[in-house]
Amino acid sequence: MNRLRICIILISLTSIFSVAPAHAYPDYTNLYVNDFADLLPQEVEDDIHDRLVDLRKSHGIELTVVTIHRRTDYGPATSNEAFATGLFNYWGVGDAARNDGIMILVSKNDREMRIELGSGYPLARNRDAKKIIDKYMLPHFKNGDFPTGISAGVDETIFQFAGVGAGAPKQPLINFAEMSSGDKSFLGWFLSAVFSFPGVGAAVFFFRGHLRNKPRDCHVCGSPTTRLTEEMEDEYLEDAKQLEEMIKSVDYDIWKCISHGHMKIQRYPAWLSKYGACPTCDYKTLESERTTLSHATTSSSGQEQIDYKCLNCGYENTEFRTIPRISKSSSSSGGSFGGGSSSGGGSSGSW
Repeated sequence: MNRLRICIILISLTSIFSVAPAHAYPDYTNLYVNDFADLLPQEVEDDIHDRLVDLRKSHGIELTVVTIHRRTDYGPATSNEAFATGLFNYWGVGDAARNDGIMILVSKNDREMRIELGSGYPLARNRDAKKIIDKYMLPHFKNGDFPTGISAGVDETIFQFAGVGAGAPKQPLINFAEMSSGDKSFLGWFLSAVFSFPGVGAAVFFFRGHLRNKPRDCHVCGSPTTRLTEEMEDEYLEDAKQLEEMIKSVDYDIWKCISHGHMKIQRYPAWLSKYGACPTCDYKTLESERTTLSHATTSSSGQEQIDYKCLNCGYENTEFRTIPRISKSSSSSGGSFGGGSSSGGGSSGSW
């Protein structure tokens, strides 16, 4: 009898542990749209797919859309934010150096969604993600119209984070009404340069420099200002900003009012930098080092270690990320993500 009872207990315990869900994430089948919850008609999915392909080709930004039924389908209950960050890092969305990937995750039965941002975006970008969710997505989700909400959210995300849209610009990039005649003459040269130079980037570079060096009036009293030299700037820049300039992740200009001494500091992040925004101090002084612990193969996933350290505040963090198996055929997913990561930046919403 005692043996029988022991057997029954062992069988019961085995059953309990065998049905306990293991924490897991779905594998992607496509780099751009993984509609696991089947929320999108085929024509809408194809349209979104094509827009995201164009975004990656033209700007190098990896934006992916994911829909699921519920988070508990993939393991124990967890928060919307934790699941999105884990899935983002499991897939490795975004460029590994820039960490500029974006994931739009919609969990239908949880009635929650999130725009997860790569760790290369500053904290201020979380507000942009929040605006996209509240203004362009949730109103449609509340009416049960997921295709329109997702499509509108994708369109606005592309516009906010890459400056391009599916159709006509939503707002002018240049305010012609406020331009002086000299500016308009320069604009004429610039537009000619765009269409005549083999390298359009050169024209953009010169135009940006023109706007940056253009004399301006004081933002407080309207008097003329003068720009301080690099040597003079250090007196007014805090140590963290001087560090950003030293590592060339950000450059600062200081304009001083000639009449009253008012100061205006303007920030110019470097277009290409190996440093990301620190989640603690928000300065662009976070460096990362990747170590491959085991390589992925066609039969098994790999693992890598990412060590983060902020040169400003001393923040340190280490994360381990699974490298997805190498697909035997790249036709289904169109390749692989770039190995980017997220520190939990972005915004969430519910309906």
